[in-house]
Amino acid sequence: MKLRILLLIIVAGFGLQSCQSEYGERMSQALKLKQEYQKVQSDMYGSNNPSLKIQLSEIEKQIKFHAVLSGNEPLFLKEIWSN
Repeated sequence: MKLRILLLIIVAGFGLQSCQSEYGERMSQALKLKQEYQKVQSDMYGSNNPSLKIQLSEIEKQIKFHAVLSGNEPLFLKEIWSN
């Protein structure tokens, strides 16, 4: 009985570790995308290039994709856009 409980705790710990590392990986990717977003956004000022708006939209979609995969979309998006 004690062995089962210990085994269950170990398995749950690995599962939690996996979720945290997945979240961290997604956050890392999204932060890179946010930097790209900010660069494109600054390029937009003083430019009439319509492709820059499309580029911003595509980056937003990619960030949203990572948010969904993170497992906690609302918190993820809040963290990304509040930094």
